[in-house]
Amino acid sequence: MLDAESLRSKLIVVCGGPRISHELAKELGFDAGFGMNTYADDVASYIAQEIAQRIK
Repeated sequence: MLDAESLRSKLIVVCGGPRISHELAKELGFDAGFGMNTYADDVASYIAQEIAQRIK
């Protein structure tokens, strides 16, 4: 739906859960996935780095 509405490039889409791997998340169309042994600071770091890259 994000692609159809031309919003995809404006958002960072992530998912997480005990059965989610980064590879699965990418396959499903997310920018990143966070599974077991990841914490909120891992997600926050990813989002901050992604924003910094997109601003360049």
